[in-house]
Amino acid sequence: LLKRDLGLQALGEASPESTAGANFGVYGSLDGVYRVGGLAGHANLLSAYLAMVLPILIGQMYTNYRWPAKTLLALLAAAGAAALGMTLSRSGWVAFAVSLSLLMLALVALPGIRMRHVALKVSMVAAMAGAAVAGSGPVLRRFLQSDSGAVDFRLEWVKIAWEMVQDKPILGFGLNSFVYHLEHYAPYSPARMYELFGDMLPAVHNTYMLVWSEQGTVGLFLFLGMHAQLFWIAIKMLRYGGLSERVSMVGIAGACGVLAIMIDGISSFYLRIHAPARTFWVVAGLVVAAYYWHVRNHELRRQLAQPRGA
Repeated sequence: LLKRDLGLQALGEASPESTAGANFGVYGSLDGVYRVGGLAGHANLLSAYLAMVLPILIGQMYTNYRWPAKTLLALLAAAGAAALGMTLSRSGWVAFAVSLSLLMLALVALPGIRMRHVALKVSMVAAMAGAAVAGSGPVLRRFLQSDSGAVDFRLEWVKIAWEMVQDKPILGFGLNSFVYHLEHYAPYSPARMYELFGDMLPAVHNTYMLVWSEQGTVGLFLFLGMHAQLFWIAIKMLRYGGLSERVSMVGIAGACGVLAIMIDGISSFYLRIHAPARTFWVVAGLVVAAYYWHVRNHELRRQLAQPRGA
């Protein structure tokens, strides 16, 4: 509201210079917008974080919590969605739209919850439609009138990453080494690179190309396999019939959050920044924990159901 930083850089708020750069990169004007970044260090990082965790809050609304708790969850989700909108992050918006759509699909397709919470589901769809209409103007402006420099930069660096992959396709150049090889591939002189970026050279804003160029095809295969395994764990959990609505929904919505980070990774490197990466592993751990909770309790219930002496 005040369009200024709060001086909380020690807690993770972006520096005024970083915030000004993020603002300028939207419409090419410093006074055009003010992007919300919270304590995530950058508006794009906050948007990815919200896209990842909001499905978990929303999913818990469709469990057996009482209405006071559901009301609190709804208020938290609404506040998070509003903050997500104010980040002006296109990748975050798309990631959240995809993850929320997958969550809603699960809520209407899975047998155990298909016919439950019908009124709440209808209300959610109506709220989504209303939010889409109310925010259509700013959203369309962001997509259609934004400065094309951010997209051009991303595409240019993706080309650089691809050239690095071609040179070392199997094992890559080594973890965290992308920027150290930029001078050999960037179409600019060292002096021009310093003029454009200063001392902090940027990595390619694409998680997959970053992994591929640094860790090669072997590393990319393992990276994608790890995500596939998380989804497979969430799918396997469904066969236990949901011993607990709340735990089961953590696993389902957590998988939707993982998908959000995968979508966001097409135009960012959220997973390669320490603090954001830790939040991802918390969500991934919740998916795995929800699965093994079901496995363990299913076995315990099976044992208790057996007649004595059997």
